[in-house]
Amino acid sequence: MKTDILIIGDGIAALVLSKILLEKKFQTIIVSKKSTRKKYLSPETLPPSVLPLLKKLNLLDIFYKFSTKTHSYQSVWGKDSVDNQSFFSYYPFNHGLKIKKSEIIKVLKKYSIHNMIYSDALKNVSIHKNCVITEIIKDCSIQKITSRMVIDASGRNRVLARKIGIKSRFFDRLIASTSHLPYFIPPGLNKSNLVESFPDGWGTVSSIDDKVNVISLFTEKMCSSLKELKNYGRWFDFLKQTNFLKKFLVDDSPRKINFSDASSSILSKVSGDNWLAIGDAAMSFDPIASHGTSNALFCADLSSKVIESFLEDSSSDSILHYNTTLNKIFKEYLFQKTNLYKTEIRWSDRQFWNNFQSVS
Repeated sequence: MKTDILIIGDGIAALVLSKILLEKKFQTIIVSKKSTRKKYLSPETLPPSVLPLLKKLNLLDIFYKFSTKTHSYQSVWGKDSVDNQSFFSYYPFNHGLKIKKSEIIKVLKKYSIHNMIYSDALKNVSIHKNCVITEIIKDCSIQKITSRMVIDASGRNRVLARKIGIKSRFFDRLIASTSHLPYFIPPGLNKSNLVESFPDGWGTVSSIDDKVNVISLFTEKMCSSLKELKNYGRWFDFLKQTNFLKKFLVDDSPRKINFSDASSSILSKVSGDNWLAIGDAAMSFDPIASHGTSNALFCADLSSKVIESFLEDSSSDSILHYNTTLNKIFKEYLFQKTNLYKTEIRWSDRQFWNNFQSVS
């Protein structure tokens, strides 16, 4: 089997890139890993700054269809009182979008439905001067795919990068513990969109619908209290110094807790001969930055231009420029992230805040 571009992964970055390349008449195949595990639903809000890019990519209508507009969020960070962070000053869009990511992905898959292969595993990737040979395991047999370029869009798993020996550089070990709770808005808040810090980390609450709130607590992987977070009943003690997060814990019934990586990291190289990485596979951000889907969209847009240039003249200049661009973006992000954490001055003597307020 042969193709121009082979994309490993089937998230927003992969699907948007595939859509762009197919519109440019490039042959594209997406390899998606078979999975029967149900994904843990977690709401995500896109800031107004992302909406112009959605419009440029002709995706705004799709995102609007499976989103609700949000004009602000509330935060308790650096002081005990609540701040209302408004989006009204952003032009031309004075709102963000709370997206239903799974529904958006379903729609985007329709553009590539005839170009998707579901595999059991990625067995081997061999990069040559003029092509890449990728072996996947499908239905207990090995299938070879020859492409001119291969793209890692496998998210934080970085499946392709690990296969070709590219290491990740981690700048923290932030981890998220998440649980679904009954919908509730405590007195003193006007909505369930909240960010609040506490001595050993910070947390968010956001609703999926009018029945379910999702609460996520972020702390360091080596935090001594991390084991306690595996037991929902211990969350009450963990959040006792918060003003509002603790009020969302409406009962002590046993709850499923989902743990996930939330660290800041980047590949030692995000591109090379006949390959590149996009979205979280290239660089991943602290959720406090709200860059997850933004990063996926940006990388899909930029990489489509790099791929087109490479396929037309086989020059590596555009691939090298892509690596430089993403590293500059990540460096600036680390600077901004550190400054944001420094605005929380109440617990600067605690290990979590001391680590995150230090220059990475």
